[in-house]
Amino acid sequence: MSVPGRPETLEASRCTACGRHSLPPGPRCPHCGAGTRLVEVGRGGRVLSWTTVHVTPEGVPAPRTVALVGLDCGAAVLCLVEGGRVPEMAGRVEVRFADGVHRIG
Repeated sequence: MSVPGRPETLEASRCTACGRHSLPPGPRCPHCGAGTRLVEVGRGGRVLSWTTVHVTPEGVPAPRTVALVGLDCGAAVLCLVEGGRVPEMAGRVEVRFADGVHRIG
């Protein structure tokens, strides 16, 4: 999620025990199970993987490309790739959150 009034950042969870970040934010760390707190993280990261989905549920446009982005904070987030482009593996991207979806492009 984007931080209201701070479009250059995203909201993530940071574990109070192991210190790892996760997206989407949640009350428990997916790595160790400890509690988390909400923090702001930068939107920058690198494309870890991507795929184009050709078969989608009814009402969802196809084809659509999604990418797994490793944020600089260490969290990974699945993003919709906009603009019909093919992401470059390990390429730098900026993630934004709009209409309930993380997006790049």
